[in-house]
Amino acid sequence: MIRAATSSLDPPAALLSLGTNDLVIDAPVASASATPLKQEELTLSNLGQVRCHPDQYIWNLRLPSADEMQRELEAALAVPGLTAQNSTMLILHTATATSRDYTPLRSLARKLEPKNLLIVTGALPGPISLDAKPERVSKDLVHTLRFGIPLVPPAATRETDAVTEKEEAVGNPALLSTSERIGAGFIGLVDLNGLNKIWPEKEREGREDLLLQSLAYASRESSGAPIFITTQDAFGRAPFDGKRIHAVFSTLIKYGADKTRIVFCRCPCRLDLEDAYNALLTDGVHVSFSFHGNAFYPLSPPVQKCAESTLGFKTVDSPSDEEGACLLSRLCRKGFSSQLHLSHSIDCRIKLQKYGGFGYTHLFLNVSPRFERLEVSRCDVERMNGANLRDLLAWWTPPPKQEKEVEMGTCSWCHKEFEMQENMYFTKFSYVYCRSKCLSKHGDTGWTPIQT
Repeated sequence: MIRAATSSLDPPAALLSLGTNDLVIDAPVASASATPLKQEELTLSNLGQVRCHPDQYIWNLRLPSADEMQRELEAALAVPGLTAQNSTMLILHTATATSRDYTPLRSLARKLEPKNLLIVTGALPGPISLDAKPERVSKDLVHTLRFGIPLVPPAATRETDAVTEKEEAVGNPALLSTSERIGAGFIGLVDLNGLNKIWPEKEREGREDLLLQSLAYASRESSGAPIFITTQDAFGRAPFDGKRIHAVFSTLIKYGADKTRIVFCRCPCRLDLEDAYNALLTDGVHVSFSFHGNAFYPLSPPVQKCAESTLGFKTVDSPSDEEGACLLSRLCRKGFSSQLHLSHSIDCRIKLQKYGGFGYTHLFLNVSPRFERLEVSRCDVERMNGANLRDLLAWWTPPPKQEKEVEMGTCSWCHKEFEMQENMYFTKFSYVYCRSKCLSKHGDTGWTPIQT
């Protein structure tokens, strides 16, 4: 079952992460696409076109079924060294900005939990407009973290102004039963790149400021729920913009967010960005690196021009696993291992093994051995593979127990002390009885006076 804050967000100590980015199950596609969506099926003949122009094929790319996801995740269990019964593998499912039915996700979570595969999903704020109140948006986020996400989204329109009882329950998660919602363990993934494509150009700056203010408030009011946020595109083709990330970070800090609870996701594993990551990590934030496995072909090389590295590859190309492992090994040697996360960035079908991708075994089979060869300590690898994520998700602590005042009484018949709970004891004349049996025995004596 997807963990909720009200049950426990502290996963087992032996934890391995299957990624900190996306787990997509029947996710709908936003209609605000700059290019027309192609409805044709994926084939060998159009695979090259799909990899070069993924935005045109989103309809097809983002439709893996729950059964397909289950088979892909179960394949990770067959990796040597990951079959120990005391090891739990964690999969982060980042919420989508569109309304959707979460029933397939909960069904998948129930099937995988007995196999020590734990799914934790994120919570996203509702629509952000210029007249939105950040306090209200953050309050809704905190409620979602506490009570969960409704399985079925509310209807888009209503024929009348009358609000039905069901719609009231969806609007207020506290009114939904446990069977009608799923738990949420973090805030995000907040995709600023995608949101800016949907927002009107004149309102983008104002809406983003309101959104970041709401995220900071929600994280603070929920005792430190981590914020997963990204400025990068889903397919890893846009150039990395360090100045923009620092601007987002500064805004979150300005509104009171804890810098150690902020995670920037989808970061490319490029050696020429080492200085930029050093500056980010020195500020105290967490960074999640995406190992795409070169799923998409860039239309043009990034703007930055770099010479060949000592490893023999060019950093103007899409980053390879070797380059990524080299980058993270350098960051670990500088003492940042407690702030680093690894992600498969599984957010579309062609990243699954069934459709020619590396799937959820990629990090374990192709990346981890490189860390060993680069002499990254076992402790640092365990941190990046899940220990850091476990610490981030263990933010919820139950409120302290409040001792209520207890009124004690003494039974007039048996002379035993008892707690005088409402409707749980009996009185007759001036006498008090702890149970009906004592009342009856006194009645059998004809209510003979009792010496107190």
